Order: sequence, then structure tokens, then C-alpha cells
Amino acid sequence: MYVPWCFNSVVLMLINFLVALYFGQRFFRVMRNHYKLVAEITEFNSIVRESRMCLDYTTAKVSEAMKEIENDIGEELNITHNLTKLKGQMSSLLAQFTKIEEEIIELVRMSSNMTSINTATPSDINSEVKKILRRKKNKLESPENKIIGDTFECLIRYDDRPVIG
Repeated sequence: MYVPWCFNSVVLMLINFLVALYFGQRFFRVMRNHYKLVAEITEFNSIVRESRMCLDYTTAKVSEAMKEIENDIGEELNITHNLTKLKGQMSSLLAQFTKIEEEIIELVRMSSNMTSINTATPSDINSEVKKILRRKKNKLESPENKIIGDTFECLIRYDDRPVIG
């Protein structure tokens, strides 16, 4: 009886050993999967952390850009306001410059005309006026213009008196 009891105990021990081996293998397989899962969770957490940092960085840069855009818009509005305010003044200045330009052109024309007047003016104006009056008299000696011709004759008779100036 000693043999069967020993045999029973060896078989039971072998069965216990196989069960322990099976559960050990399962335990190590579960632990390996657990460590893989922990590694994946750690990697996922680092990815999430990096994403949050990138999001924070992007948010900071976007807020800086928005402030810069606000400042630029403020400056452009200020410039537009100044341009609008100064538009009336610029148009009045343009009108004044146009008026001054016309006056300068008129002065240049007058200066040019004065040169031609100085060269065309005779030294004895009285004799020139008399010549012109005699020509007019000859034209007006027709019978219907007799009264006008007599008037011109009266003007020509006063040779002693200067006609102009």
C-alpha cells in the first residue's frame, strides 16, 4: 500500500506542478501584457502632454498674433482717421495752389506782354494818336458820318495839348 500512496502523491504533485506551471505561465503572460499596456499608457500620456504643450504654445502664439493684429488695426484706424480729417485741408490747399498757379501763369503772360508792349510803344505817343485819329477821320468822312468826323477834327486841332498823359 505504500506504493499506491506514493504513486498518488507523485501524480498529485505532478498535477499540482503542472497546474502551478500553467498558472505561472498565464501569470507571466498577463504581466507581460500588463507591462505592454503600462508602456502604451505611458507613451499615450507623453503624447497627450506634448500635445497639450503644443496647444499651449500655439494658444500663446495665436494670442500674441491677435494682440499684434489689434495694434495694427488700431494704427490703421488712426491713420485712416487722420487721412479723413486732413482730406478737407488737402483739398483747400489744392484749391489755393491751383489759384496761385493760375496767378503765376497770368503774371508770366503779363510779363511777356509787357516786353512786347515796351517794344511796340513809340517814343512820341501824341503823334501816334494823331495819326490814328486822322485815319479814323478819313474813314468817317462819308456824309452820314459827318458829325463824328467833325468831332475827330476838333480833337486833331488841339496840337499843342497832349492827348495822352
